[in-house]
Amino acid sequence: MNKKYFSILGVLFLAFAFHACINDLDVTPINPQVTQTFNQDQVFAKVYAAYALTGQEGPAGNNDIDIVDEGRFSLYRSLWSCNELSTDEAACAWGDA
Repeated sequence: MNKKYFSILGVLFLAFAFHACINDLDVTPINPQVTQTFNQDQVFAKVYAAYALTGQEGPAGNNDIDIVDEGRFSLYRSLWSCNELSTDEAACAWGDA
């Protein structure tokens, strides 16, 4: 008998608890100068391009990280260097790692 009452009270508690959160995040901005545009294609293109590219232009110019050798610090090359060279799985024959 007590299990029945506790389960009913639990269901009622959860119903009231989750009801309080409905539409709390559906608000409009107060500042009229705020624009609601999100260029999804451009943002995701830049995120995915950061895996292989080192900058905004070709191989030598306008790099994302301001360094001398832009080609040395692409994400995949840096990730490979951190994972492989630190465990002696690969030999660092060129000496720049």
